[in-house]
Amino acid sequence: MKKDKRYIFLIVLLLGLFLRIYDLGTKDIWYDESMSLLQSMLPLKKILAISFSTATNPFRDTHPFLYHLLLHFWLYLGKSEFLVRLPSVIAGIISIYIVYLIAKIFFDEEVSILAMIFAAFSPFFIYYSQEARMYIFNLLFTLFSFYFLGKLINEVDAHHLKSKLIGFTIFTLLNLYTHYFAIFYLIAQNFFIFILYRKFKHLIKSWLFIQVIIALLSIPLIYIIFNKFAQAQNQQWLIWIPPPSVYHLLRIFRNWNFTFLQLHGNPFYPVINKVWATILIAFLLITGFARELKVKLENKELFLNFKFDLKEDILFLILWLFIPLILVILLSLKTSFFVDRYLIGVIPPVIILIAKGIKNLYNSRLKAVVSTLVIIIYIASCGEYYGRYNIPHYPDVYLHSPKGLKDIKEMSNLLKTISQKDDIILADNSSVFFPLLYYTPQLNEKLYLYENKTIIHYRAVNLYVYNDLNKILLDRERILLVHSSWSWITGEIDKDLKKWLDKNTIKTGEVKLTGIDLLLLKKK
Repeated sequence: MKKDKRYIFLIVLLLGLFLRIYDLGTKDIWYDESMSLLQSMLPLKKILAISFSTATNPFRDTHPFLYHLLLHFWLYLGKSEFLVRLPSVIAGIISIYIVYLIAKIFFDEEVSILAMIFAAFSPFFIYYSQEARMYIFNLLFTLFSFYFLGKLINEVDAHHLKSKLIGFTIFTLLNLYTHYFAIFYLIAQNFFIFILYRKFKHLIKSWLFIQVIIALLSIPLIYIIFNKFAQAQNQQWLIWIPPPSVYHLLRIFRNWNFTFLQLHGNPFYPVINKVWATILIAFLLITGFARELKVKLENKELFLNFKFDLKEDILFLILWLFIPLILVILLSLKTSFFVDRYLIGVIPPVIILIAKGIKNLYNSRLKAVVSTLVIIIYIASCGEYYGRYNIPHYPDVYLHSPKGLKDIKEMSNLLKTISQKDDIILADNSSVFFPLLYYTPQLNEKLYLYENKTIIHYRAVNLYVYNDLNKILLDRERILLVHSSWSWITGEIDKDLKKWLDKNTIKTGEVKLTGIDLLLLKKK
């Protein structure tokens, strides 16, 4: 790498780090993060026991256990919002570098640097680098797996071949125990090897051997997959996911490139969400598939001359992108799990192909203009991300907010202050209940969840369900009702719960916070 390119390389990494560290500890722990954290705080044996248990996971997290094990040890350093999200920041920064390395295997420095810049400024990557969940690790391990595959198919030295096989095996297994969708990337990798088996005859025996090793070491995971999928269906944990459709696919494509937040009503909307921005990115992606693109101007008419040549570099990226996507769409026709963040591992080939599409423009001025335009779109998306302009996908679905629209931590501090010995704290929505469990461990004995006409109580990892409100609430002198919903608008209290409260209690006070209300109720 030339000296000037090294400076660009370093600046991009530092900017990527800044964007991922900035404002890291500002937003409160939200529902999904609380599920990871509550499970990770358990003893190691209980973390594994929950993963393999046929009983319902008390913390509703159906993902494999590797991230919880990692977070378990990390939590010894502290439990602040900043610290619990820091491992994701680290994984996000490494991911930027691996995107560069993968692009460098197949293409030149120009494509590699551009892909690295896009990865650094990707608001989608930034979001999941700032969240205490496993998705950015799923991305990281996917990248490492494809990196070692790329090195493997270009390796001629038998001695070095072994190290590439070991690296591929390790990171594929780490990925499988991080997120179930890792299996789709493994299928894509096998497609690639066997489509080009004539070229990789020297690899076939070794490749088959490591597939057997991976299969054997994944046997426990097979049990977990069937077990957790059955739980998810029985508990209807997947009903919020819309079925695959053209609209849903286009929305996910937009999410990957421009953030997944609706942008109406904020100053960045004209830059990001115009049709031309989507068309530009889609055009560059398609252009990236081409071996050559010539732009000619003859008699004041513009001609685009595409030359497609499906060699192994393009095939590598096409299979990486489309095999997981197609498999997930097909499997989602019955029970949908077609979610943008579950497919975070297919974004790198999109980014690399966009970078290659710019390279294919040939004209240096045009390349400079288009590159700058794409970077501006990403920067504007980052501005939206940090700017607290947040509108949900659907009005009835809990919002993935970059800054948090619910004052959960403030509510937990309030409950610690005003809660008395014999009070019961009743939350009527799990989006608030689980974060409260995390923030107020000293109040967990008196914290209950009202959901689906039942009252649920957690003691350690034990789950207790009560169908009779009188059994839990009737003898209480005071009830602290934490009222919320799946959106930032609190809405109406459940009719059955309201009817019981109106009959048996009187309201003595009320506190309204952003997205959460606290009602102080006294026994009649």
